[in-house]
Amino acid sequence: MSRSELQTRRMYNYFIEATEEVIRKEGTKNITVRKVADLAGFTGSTIYNYFDEFSHLVFFASMRLMEGYNEDLADYMSKAEDSLEKYFLAWDCFYKHSFLKPDIFNIIFLSDLGTNPNELINRYYTIYENELNRLPEQLRFIVLENDLFSRNHSLLYDAVKDRNISQTQIDSLLSITILTWKGMLVSLINNRVPSSPVELAEQGGKYVRELTLHFLNESTTVNEH
Repeated sequence: MSRSELQTRRMYNYFIEATEEVIRKEGTKNITVRKVADLAGFTGSTIYNYFDEFSHLVFFASMRLMEGYNEDLADYMSKAEDSLEKYFLAWDCFYKHSFLKPDIFNIIFLSDLGTNPNELINRYYTIYENELNRLPEQLRFIVLENDLFSRNHSLLYDAVKDRNISQTQIDSLLSITILTWKGMLVSLINNRVPSSPVELAEQGGKYVRELTLHFLNESTTVNEH
């Protein structure tokens, strides 16, 4: 790695770590360019020498705060006895962490970044490649994919491929499952639910199971007739 590349990576680290600290102390709604620049020890304009938009820097810092989820996901999925249970447990882990850190998951999966999120994810892991290397090979595709449909499709397909369910039904099931999560997350962020994040996550996990089993039962009934 050249001296210039090392310097660029070092600057990235300064700003990402400063942004992460502001998020931890004040939350995502109170991040400003000035706060991050002051904490990193640079001017605000310097940030734009390394990041096209401030939202990209916030995205990178949010990725740092996703590390616990990535590690927990491996543990959850290792407990599965079959492909269907692996799919359910992956969603359990996602619901748990997303509802404990709703603003972070909103930034990662729902916010407008003005660019392809996967490009930012790939750039992030060139800086923090050790985080990716620590994960099992089977999970790397998941964490490198931002689109919730794409990152869950292979898991769902493996879970139901032998159960007489068509590709169209798989796509519909996954779309409804994702929309359910999005609606619950937005309701949580806007304080529109009486349940705690833990209770809401448990409820979300039940929705995934009930919805999936309903689709499987319905498809079996249709195919039998």
